Formats: sequence, C-alpha cells, structure tokens
Amino acid sequence: MLFILIFSGCGTNIDVSGLNPGIADAQISNIDITAKVESVEKDGESLYLNVVYQNDSDKDAVYGREPRLEILVDGKWYEMKTKDEAAWDAIGVVIIKNTSTEEKIDLNLYYDDLPSGHYRYLKKIDNFYRSAEFDL
Repeated sequence: MLFILIFSGCGTNIDVSGLNPGIADAQISNIDITAKVESVEKDGESLYLNVVYQNDSDKDAVYGREPRLEILVDGKWYEMKTKDEAAWDAIGVVIIKNTSTEEKIDLNLYYDDLPSGHYRYLKKIDNFYRSAEFDL
C-alpha cells in the first residue's frame, strides 16, 4: 500500500510552467522505422538510455545525435529542457535498410535531475519523429 501511495504522487508534483509543449502526435510515426528503449541503466553519476532503431523500409535513413526528451504529465507531453552547457556531435548516423542500430545516450550529459515519471525519447528520422517510451 505504501508503494502505491508513493508511486501515485510521482507525476503530479512536476511543475510544467517553464516547459514547452511536446511534439504533436501528427509529427510522430513509427511506420517502417521504429524506436524502442531496450534498457535504462544507472552507472555511478550516469543514467544511460539504450535505444534501438529498426529500419524496415526499403531505403537507408539518417538521424542526428541531438537529444529530445519529453515527460507525460496529466495526459500531456512536455519537452524537458537541456542543460545550458549541453553539446552533441553534429553528425548523421545511417541506418541501412532492413537493419537496426543502437544508440546509447547518457541522459545526465544533457539533462539535470530527472523526476520519476513516464518519458518518451524522440529522434527525427525522414521528416518524422520516432518515439520510444520508458519509465523512470
């Protein structure tokens, strides 16, 4: 019973007044190319998110390293702010058709302390965002 009380209060105390609304559902597609969180791992000060992108289309696709993380609060998605000093490589990563690739993201490099809640990690691939949901 105590666990249920603690869990139920996690998402309700998040102040979203300083956060931007999340990406509109119309901009998200997991058709032909999907994203899935394989694991969330804590290692010392780092919180790693392992995301697998599966390209089931008939063409190669490219994505960048820019992180985008959103949290679900009261049925609405909000974009988490990256740290002011956050930086990432401006490169393109190719996912060859009919293959998959994995990205390991150290969330602590880009975000301050993340509250418990339901999240989605988004990656823009071929004009659409791909969404991979997970819980912290």
